Amino acid sequence: MSDLQHLLDEAWHEIYIDSHRARDLGHEIVLATEGQPASSLHGYGWFHVAFAEVRIGDGVAAKSANDQARSAFSACHDQRGMLLCDEVDAIALRRDEKYLDAMKLHLRIAEQDAIARHDFDIYISHNSRAITHELMGHTDDALNFYYRALEVAERLKSPGPRITAMSNLGGYHHQLFNFEDALLFGEQAFAAVLKVNDRTGLAVSGVELLEVYFALGQFDKAHDMARFLQEKLSEQGADVLDHINTPLALGFLGAKDFARAQALLDLGPSRLIADGDGIAFWAWVQSLCYQQQGDVTRARELVERTLSERSESEAYDMPYTLMRLYEVAADCSEALSDTASALAYTKRSRALYEKLVGLGAKARQVALEVRHEVLEAKQAQLAAEHERERLSRLNIALEAQIAETNLLHAQLRELAVRDSLTGLNNRRYLFEAAPGALELSRRHNAPLCVAMLDLDHFKRVNDEHGHHLGDQVLQRFSQLLSERLRRSDIICRYGGEEFVVVMPDVAAPEASMILQSLQDAFANLKLESLKGALYGLCFSAGVAEFATDGMSFESLLQVADKCLYHAKNSGRARIDISHGIRETTSQLS
Repeated sequence: MSDLQHLLDEAWHEIYIDSHRARDLGHEIVLATEGQPASSLHGYGWFHVAFAEVRIGDGVAAKSANDQARSAFSACHDQRGMLLCDEVDAIALRRDEKYLDAMKLHLRIAEQDAIARHDFDIYISHNSRAITHELMGHTDDALNFYYRALEVAERLKSPGPRITAMSNLGGYHHQLFNFEDALLFGEQAFAAVLKVNDRTGLAVSGVELLEVYFALGQFDKAHDMARFLQEKLSEQGADVLDHINTPLALGFLGAKDFARAQALLDLGPSRLIADGDGIAFWAWVQSLCYQQQGDVTRARELVERTLSERSESEAYDMPYTLMRLYEVAADCSEALSDTASALAYTKRSRALYEKLVGLGAKARQVALEVRHEVLEAKQAQLAAEHERERLSRLNIALEAQIAETNLLHAQLRELAVRDSLTGLNNRRYLFEAAPGALELSRRHNAPLCVAMLDLDHFKRVNDEHGHHLGDQVLQRFSQLLSERLRRSDIICRYGGEEFVVVMPDVAAPEASMILQSLQDAFANLKLESLKGALYGLCFSAGVAEFATDGMSFESLLQVADKCLYHAKNSGRARIDISHGIRETTSQLS
């Protein structure tokens, strides 16, 4: 019996390191206990065969072995074993893309809290439930259970669960656009897997890290990882190599090695231990390969066909992968001069990008919350009251420091981009935000105007009425700008009595009308001072239009400044609109 227990302990150790080894150990236990009175050992032998097969991907073999395990556990009334059989069934349901059924089974398992379970059982449950939540798009729940799985993995002697947990977290943070944590967990998982003989773990953690490198634009590292994995797994004779052809192709694409990338892509979509069919990811990498080789028509056709098929099948694909597909479609449409399609795909890509930015921020928040919860749980386990109080003080101090740091960062950011007198954004913010607005106008082939405004006779206001009233004029004019212009406009105090407004989707004639309306409203303002009422205020403005007057923000600003100078010195105009080289003026008021 001690020898069989040793085999079982070894199977548990190998369960997340080498699935094939764990399966073989399970078979040894089954053969050694065959024909003997009903025992849990016989059931656990079959369980390890079933669990390994369902992870490897042989659903038929997994079901057969799981039925044998369930029968053995039932005969000896082993409730823990029965729950483990349920875990195998949940994974099988998820592999068949029956996510809702899998989730229902997860919840039924969780309700059996009266049954004593080992840490390995709890890890399997948390990890499996996290994956199902991920595939169902339940971001918060997925992250929560992934972190719970990592917490349990830290208590286990086998390194396999910890490697798997870190790899899963790295991959999911990558999908959520949180590259900081994706890189952190990815590199930790890869460093850990190099210390053990875990072919599957090496493949999983390696490709996860490869994809993060590619997303961060570190194409040399992505290429090096692809070469390393291909060579290392080939030396080991690992059949797992056939299941990572798509991410390996992505790594070779980073180095423009199209021949090796295409050879891997020709093997078709694949998946490893991760769930999902891998079709959308393969389509992105294949279309990217076509695009980079100049075959934009074929690339766009593949994307459109994939998106149509995925929509009809109601399959769930990660927002990050869909965003990448839309990006390829937009770039290819633009290359084909199909501006309408390019704009439509860009809007979809942008919508997913904004969603992912939000998800990334949420992922960071959830990560901090989970870590905080883990810290509290560890504190509760400490026996000594003195130790609990010490950790509590440290935690409070840490929270206060984090709150203080966050507040300071927010204040510094606000000071850096906000004008303290008027409340408008300042010149620094202008030069940060304006180029992005120009790029959107360029991609969407939309108009955009840059206007530079200067308050007339402002020095006389300060000299005759005092700087206090001059400040009020600046504040009231700034308030007028904020009230009259759109939220999408970029409004900044450029310096002194000068202001700059960037107006997306506005052509020069419309800009002139907007400024005319602003001029009329400004003229109607009335301010009181010790020296009497101040009214009849006015400003001069110069307007430059994107593309016609310049392609960069700096060039547009220069044209707008020249037009402003012309307006102030013409003696008759308040607003000057430039049209290329030719300058015209319009009399206002």
